[in-house]
Amino acid sequence: MMTKKKPSIFYGNLVCLKPLNSGDQKQVRAWDKDPEVSEYREVYRLGDKKLQRISFGIYDQKSLKLIGDIGIGLIDPKNKHAEIGMTI
Repeated sequence: MMTKKKPSIFYGNLVCLKPLNSGDQKQVRAWDKDPEVSEYREVYRLGDKKLQRISFGIYDQKSLKLIGDIGIGLIDPKNKHAEIGMTI
């Protein structure tokens, strides 16, 4: 019998990191459209099969509001190289 693996959640003092889900897409798209944010933000679409990327939402622990995201992208296992980005 195969068991379904639960997503990892990482807790800090004020925030927690957990995988982004489809309910977060509206907020992420709003950040992508905001010129002050998108000027410095690489735009990756959730579910884009062409890009290897691991993303987590950054949530306020008290309100559970999505306040940012952090991700590792452009993963190149052969050359052991990747890029990290964060938006708050």
